[in-house]
Amino acid sequence: RDVTGVQTCALPISITPTASVSISSNDVNVANNTATVTFNFSEAPTSFTLADTTSVGGTLTNLKMVSATQYTATFAAAANTSTSAASVSVVSGSWQENNGNAGTGASTTFVVDTITPTVVVSINSADVNVAHNTATVTFNFSEAPNSFSLADTSAVGGTLSNLKKVSATQYTATFTAVANTSTSAAFVGVTAGSWQEGNGNAGAAGSTTFTVDTVTPSVAVTTSNADVNLAHGTSTVTFTFSEAPTSFTLADTAAVGGTLSNLHQVSATQYTATYTGIAGIDSNAASISVLSGSWQENNGNPGTGTTTTFTVGAMV
Repeated sequence: RDVTGVQTCALPISITPTASVSISSNDVNVANNTATVTFNFSEAPTSFTLADTTSVGGTLTNLKMVSATQYTATFAAAANTSTSAASVSVVSGSWQENNGNAGTGASTTFVVDTITPTVVVSINSADVNVAHNTATVTFNFSEAPNSFSLADTSAVGGTLSNLKKVSATQYTATFTAVANTSTSAAFVGVTAGSWQEGNGNAGAAGSTTFTVDTVTPSVAVTTSNADVNLAHGTSTVTFTFSEAPTSFTLADTAAVGGTLSNLHQVSATQYTATYTGIAGIDSNAASISVLSGSWQENNGNPGTGTTTTFTVGAMV
């Protein structure tokens, strides 16, 4: 009753029920590509299903009722997705409490990154050799690594040093070839899983292969006649190479006590020529030489020189 004595009835107060959404991980990534979503209601919904929700960056499954006012579900991130605006929401008005009041919407946002970061390794020389025994290696990352050191790399045919950060996603290092090494399978690589980007995803491997040849090629010179004389005034000279020369001519040779002619290629690594003694010569210091550095093999390494000596006598 009011102050006048008239009986009155209080009107019911209408309160809009609310919901809140939270997630167990703010960074759903390759290694941890699921998270638990929790829905908390101010009043128990008469019904709540996944149809009352939306998700961006992944899908919801496994809805469970924990209590009258709490539910959980599993969020599974979509593959090959990177977004800082992933979300799970309750749709406004999609649910109601026991008195028929429609509930508010709610949402939570987070990061989804299910893209495995990659690295590309390159080298500025495909042939690291005697004359050029170092090369620059470049590491280009699809995403900035949290840290990157030489401990994350491996090398075959040489060693890496002088690692430098050029930018957030690029590093360089110096490759130095091992001496007296010849291989077409030299290698610089980044080890898979040794590095990661800001969202915690482990990086993929990357590598490059190339040639290392730090073996100086050599040549041996022999003669068929150690005593070139009046009766036997010529000798066959044989040039045997440790590696095939890209070019070899008489201009790469020198002769003392006679002359060379008739150069002939027997195989990729062997040549012959004819030595003819000069008239009037009598010497035990006649020689035939290949000039050092006058020839090279296929990888660009200059060859050594060599000399053989013999006798030219009684050429009168």
